[in-house]
Amino acid sequence: MSRWGIGPAFTLLTLAYSALVIIIHRALLPSTRMEFIPAPVATGCGVVLVALGVLLWVVSLNALHRAYSAGRLVTDGVYAYVRHPIYAVFIVLIVPGIVLMLRSLPGLTIPVFMYLIFRALIGAEEDYLRAEFGEQYESYHRRVGAVFPRLSRSRE
Repeated sequence: MSRWGIGPAFTLLTLAYSALVIIIHRALLPSTRMEFIPAPVATGCGVVLVALGVLLWVVSLNALHRAYSAGRLVTDGVYAYVRHPIYAVFIVLIVPGIVLMLRSLPGLTIPVFMYLIFRALIGAEEDYLRAEFGEQYESYHRRVGAVFPRLSRSRE
């Protein structure tokens, strides 16, 4: 497995689905616009989500590349809260932020699709991590959620 993990497949599937959703949204305007949220509110919230997502993405990517180059498992920083923060920021922050800025009702399905695709693909990446880091990864896997932080983290 390369340092990119499931990223390329995840990205291609997400882009293909997103293109379909955008076509549907544009074809059915204005009935598919979130009119119940004022445009300035949707845009402001969207910008905050995207900005926070990009910041966390950069931090996560830097930590991952340093750890990958050193041949170690990264479990600190953002990775202490979620095992896959690079995917998580797109599913939870960046894409929902963009959907808010576009005020697209069909766009709300994109993060759901992304999460389902993530769940379908991530096994290969996690199998690689288990093979590479053994019990260290197993322990980490038990403590830390994949995309969403666990409210009660076990102490090991």
